[in-house]
Amino acid sequence: MQGMIDSMEAGILHVDCTDEVNKGKKTDFILLVGYSCAVSITDQTTFRDEDGKSLTAEDFPSESTVKIIFSEPVNIRRSFEKEEPLNLAAKEIILIQPDF
Repeated sequence: MQGMIDSMEAGILHVDCTDEVNKGKKTDFILLVGYSCAVSITDQTTFRDEDGKSLTAEDFPSESTVKIIFSEPVNIRRSFEKEEPLNLAAKEIILIQPDF
C-alpha cells in the first residue's frame, strides 16, 4: 500500500489509504470520502528509503508519502466494504521521495 502519512503516535502510523479502498471500483462516481488506516509499528518493523538506506520512525514527518509492506496479506478494500476490523502491522515502511 502507498499513501501519505496523516499522523504518527506511539506505535501507530495513520496513513491515507483512500486509493487502496477505492482500488478496482468499476464506477465513474467514487465518493469524495477520505479513508485513514491505522498501521501498527512493531519491534520488527524496518524503516528505509527507496535506495535501501536504513531510517528511523523520526525520519518520516507528517505528509510524507510511504510504501508499506504488511506482515501479512490484507485486502483493505474488502475490509472497509464489509466493515471488518483491520489488523495492519507493518513489516517494512519505505519513504518515497517526491518527483519534482
